Amino acid sequence: IRTEFRAVSLTDLQRLAKFIEDKCAQYGWVDSMTKEIVKEAKDVNLYHLVYNFIGPVTAPIGHEVVDSERKLGPGGEVPGGVAQEEKHDGRRRFRYVRGVPPGPKKGETDQFVRTFSGSFAELLWNGERTAQFFISHWWGEPVLDFVVCVTEHARVHKLGDNGLYWVCAHANSQTHITEELGDKGPLESPFFKALQHADGALLMIDVGSKVTTRMWCGFENVVIADQGKSLAVATAVGGKGRVLTTQPAPVDRGQKKYGDHGDDVPPQKAQKNRQYFFPAERLDLVAQTDLAKAEASNPEDRAMIEAAVNKNFGGFEKANCKLRVLGSTASFALGIMNPTTVKALSEAQEPFELIGSGSTLNDGVEQGLVLSQCSG
Repeated sequence: IRTEFRAVSLTDLQRLAKFIEDKCAQYGWVDSMTKEIVKEAKDVNLYHLVYNFIGPVTAPIGHEVVDSERKLGPGGEVPGGVAQEEKHDGRRRFRYVRGVPPGPKKGETDQFVRTFSGSFAELLWNGERTAQFFISHWWGEPVLDFVVCVTEHARVHKLGDNGLYWVCAHANSQTHITEELGDKGPLESPFFKALQHADGALLMIDVGSKVTTRMWCGFENVVIADQGKSLAVATAVGGKGRVLTTQPAPVDRGQKKYGDHGDDVPPQKAQKNRQYFFPAERLDLVAQTDLAKAEASNPEDRAMIEAAVNKNFGGFEKANCKLRVLGSTASFALGIMNPTTVKALSEAQEPFELIGSGSTLNDGVEQGLVLSQCSG
């Protein structure tokens, strides 16, 4: 299955969250850097999940994982199958052997992948699936926070349980990541192709807005802005997902003033009510993005992205303007105008659209907002 078509559904993600809640403590998952035990499911992030679960279950059959910290389950199992424990240089060595379910009855379609594929998404489904939304996010965000945000996003857009999303950790093979990214630059990568095919994008802002300091995330959002993709922003607050849209979403239309009867609530009013508890301060760092200072785990990725930004997007300053406008227009939709958003919008180098209230616009103008690039 082509990497860009390895979407996962909301149901897949919810099942994964339930698995984390049930198995994290039982398996004794560890942080790969500190080797400390991750004691609670709410603290498990994608780095933990890939190291302790996705990596092992998607490794080639017979692949050996050396790990001195991992605990066995009560039946002697580890994530991905049965562990054959051996001593090796003073450490335990586990050989993962994945089982497969019984074959289908005659005349029925086989719903399971029965050969090693390399990505977690391919273990969940055996055909190409085009994502409706591309998700840009930081791996350090707790997975449970990530899933409640996707759940709320699917509700707001009325996607149902089978809404499809492209998530890099699940779409890319974690044992063949270099081969899948290729050497032709990020504009030929699965990330870019998946985004091209998606209807829209979802920017996931973690509690500390760390996503705004990551090179890949910044580059993805430059491309989102450049392609004019519809963008929603999500964040977790107190275990609940909050979703910000720049215009009324499907859930905002057709609402009644008195439950299931009475006059319709104007979509803009319904949108404002829905977004009331979105923490606006988390958008400020998006409006202050400096892609040149962003972090990349792999120096080769940084060099590749720098080359693409300079060649295809007019350099970092122009790319930064795209990102800052992206964050500022989201703030405007929330009814927020402050010196940061005013500066970002006033310095825009390309046309942008503002969707929000007249009072918010007046507030911006009073603060010195220049609308030379505003197209509507």
